[in-house]
Amino acid sequence: MLGSVMDAEDILQDSYLAWSKTQPESIETPAAFLRTLVGRRCLDHLKSARVRRESYVGPWLPEPLRIESDPAENYEREELLRESLSTAFLILLESLNSVERAVYILREVFQSDFTEVAGIVEKTPENCRQILRRAREAVNERRKRFVPPAPDAAARMLEQFLVAVRSGDIIKFTGVLADDVRLHSDGGGVVTAALNIITGLENVAKFQLGVMKFVPEDVQLELTVLNGAPGLVLRTAANEVYSSMHLDFAEDGRIQNIYVMRNPHKLQHLA
Repeated sequence: MLGSVMDAEDILQDSYLAWSKTQPESIETPAAFLRTLVGRRCLDHLKSARVRRESYVGPWLPEPLRIESDPAENYEREELLRESLSTAFLILLESLNSVERAVYILREVFQSDFTEVAGIVEKTPENCRQILRRAREAVNERRKRFVPPAPDAAARMLEQFLVAVRSGDIIKFTGVLADDVRLHSDGGGVVTAALNIITGLENVAKFQLGVMKFVPEDVQLELTVLNGAPGLVLRTAANEVYSSMHLDFAEDGRIQNIYVMRNPHKLQHLA
């Protein structure tokens, strides 16, 4: 809902405190009560967050989030949740207003019924059906379905990317990029980062190879999964997080998007 790990944790803590003060016998359906409690707090928060993001310095990215995979979970359910936490999808949700976003997530991701959704967003069930239809149209118009590669394939793709970057060879590097690749770099006005999204094969290659020259020599690369996609956490010798980077891919296996997080406020939970 929020695109922010810290904000989500704050909402959950606040909701838990409210829940702990409630008499259990007064709650008919605890799960629905909790979704309403959290959902309404998220809606209130999104209204102020949207104002802040309008004045954000440079491209805004959701915080990188480690997603642990549980093979015991239902495969289709896990894929749905992983897609809903992908950076591309979270950026896409920013195009919806707060109510559209809530209705879409509650119905499409959590499969809540319209009566419950209506209670959370304080609309009628019929209103919610119309809101969902508009939200679906907006999302489907902009999205390319996020299909994460298998773990072994993702590892190979990431390795190819690293080899190309380390080579410093622009021809080799452009070979792993999609023609319409985009590089998103979030510094939040706190640290140096690109102030606009960089697009196009040669522009992205030149920028990325140029930036690598300024990365401290003592940085260590930690392979991980961020927002359901192969990624890296860059750490200094003092174990401080310098930045994170993760990728998503086009259907032909080439890199479609590169997401670089440099804003230290959004990297604290990776420390």
